[in-house]
Amino acid sequence: MNALRRKPRFPSLTSGVLEYFYLLMPAKVFISCGQKDDKETKVAQDVRAWFKSEGYDVFAASDVGSMLDLNGRVIAELRSSDYFLFINFAREEVSGETGKFRRGSLYTNQELAAAISLDFTDSMRILINQKSAEPEGIFHSMVRNAAEFDTFDEVLRIVQGRVKLDRWSVAFSRHLSVEKERRGFKPVRYIDRFGERLLYIAHIDVRNARPDVAAYDCAMRLMKIYSERSGDIPSPDRERLKVTGRSNAYHQSIWPNSYGTFDLYGIDVDDYPKTYLLSESDVPRWPILSTREKHLLTYEIFASGFPKVTKEIELDLTKEKPYFDPKIPYSPSGATTTTHVISDPLKHLYEQQSSELPDWPGATVIRIEPSDGGSVD
Repeated sequence: MNALRRKPRFPSLTSGVLEYFYLLMPAKVFISCGQKDDKETKVAQDVRAWFKSEGYDVFAASDVGSMLDLNGRVIAELRSSDYFLFINFAREEVSGETGKFRRGSLYTNQELAAAISLDFTDSMRILINQKSAEPEGIFHSMVRNAAEFDTFDEVLRIVQGRVKLDRWSVAFSRHLSVEKERRGFKPVRYIDRFGERLLYIAHIDVRNARPDVAAYDCAMRLMKIYSERSGDIPSPDRERLKVTGRSNAYHQSIWPNSYGTFDLYGIDVDDYPKTYLLSESDVPRWPILSTREKHLLTYEIFASGFPKVTKEIELDLTKEKPYFDPKIPYSPSGATTTTHVISDPLKHLYEQQSSELPDWPGATVIRIEPSDGGSVD
């Protein structure tokens, strides 16, 4: 990495307005489909085009440039997909214990086994089989859940019917997602067993878009830090980060169609730009950042039964911090409280810039504007 990668804009300490960009990513469909000839390729293209027209993101093996890239790419794409479509075309006739039969594609059957190992449940997969293809391997035990077709022109209609019957949705995700990174513009007096500091604390929401299951034991940690001066370095503190608004809590259950919030880091008000993690580490806290430069922080999010999520967040510490009145009383982190900024020199910028935020291409922009008071931490 030669430079910090461009990301959706994260609010700097001097921007004068809170800018939250929530990118609504469509559900991704992994199409496992043989493409040995023009007929099979046309089926894959038609199915892909229909999913695209419905707003889905789509991956098929034909997206890979060469066979050398295929194996590693397939697993990576499966991990990031939300739905799995399996179309089993009949292949050459082979001999078995029960006589001759026509087998399906070996590659698609391998992809099906990989999808099962990655916890694609019944509601997340559709299995379609050509009637002349004998089911084998793991597909043999699942064949009762599969629709069947005789001719290639039936496939798209069957896919459309099953998508409707199984209630697939472009808004569904089997993954946790992260949204609304924001940094508090009001200092919070954070207290733990090592003392207290006045911090600007950044938060992030972790969303569970699944309608059927909770994300139990969801936790977040910082894995590495990148800067142009130091390059990639492992995080000096890989312990779980604090749950926002809860005392001594470092994991949480996120209910279906809901979200939970974590504290990403805290920037020292009195010793800027020193930045600390609010973690469950039992050693005295040392700053993870102390230089005035841009940093790229890589976080990992885990929850029981969900794929791991990796999130990169850019933190710009090259600017000067804004002015805040030090006489304002603050409560310890974890307590819900309401405070009021006595002197806010940035107030004129709120009104000026709130109507000037540019749209992020391909995304829904949520604008949250400041008020005279609000919940802290």
